[in-house]
Amino acid sequence: MSQAAQRFFVGVDGAATTTRRNGWVAVVIDAQGFVGASYHEAFADLVARYPAPSVLGVDIPIGLTRAPTRDADAAARAELGRRGASVFPAPVRPALAAESYEEACRVSEETCGRRLSRQVWGLFPRIREVDAYRGEARIHEVHPEVSFRFLGGAPPALSKKTWGGQAERRRLLAAAGITVPDDLGEASAVTADDVLDAAAAAWTARRIAEGVEVVLPAQTRQRDGGRPIVIRA
Repeated sequence: MSQAAQRFFVGVDGAATTTRRNGWVAVVIDAQGFVGASYHEAFADLVARYPAPSVLGVDIPIGLTRAPTRDADAAARAELGRRGASVFPAPVRPALAAESYEEACRVSEETCGRRLSRQVWGLFPRIREVDAYRGEARIHEVHPEVSFRFLGGAPPALSKKTWGGQAERRRLLAAAGITVPDDLGEASAVTADDVLDAAAAAWTARRIAEGVEVVLPAQTRQRDGGRPIVIRA
């Protein structure tokens, strides 16, 4: 694909394969639909593969505060209703430098009065990778379940881990012109729900480029490095 001549819309999700737990999958679309998919061990490699003017939507917190809750997370949970638990609480920025779970919990409790779950601690390596790029205007935070909520007009009925839930998400993507093929080449070993999440993130990346995305929340005073902390869908 000739990225110098065309803008691509790239959806990015943390990915697991049969041999690795902490890579990244990218699903790439253009104005017409699916273009390709790729797997990367490092986020930096993914960013280099899809340079500007490509727009990236990434399913990871971008922008951290010292508050116990980000407005963006609260707004996303409200949109998802009973599926709101899929929006993990982002850590506070001072905790990001912690070298152990115990230290991260202590710093978080001292900063905002809240400890961290093991699940959130498990996201720290990915958050750190993306945090290095938080100043890049073309890289945006998304949340696939929120994207699917706006794709379908309501949150998905079934979990993305189920056969029915994955079929539902594939139908929603196809209706939006994104037909994910059976053969994803180098990304074929990525777990199915990660691929579908990346495809939903790509749909949102295209909406961001077109200026028609939903911004959650519509207004917030929370910023990191001067950039509003929001989730786009």
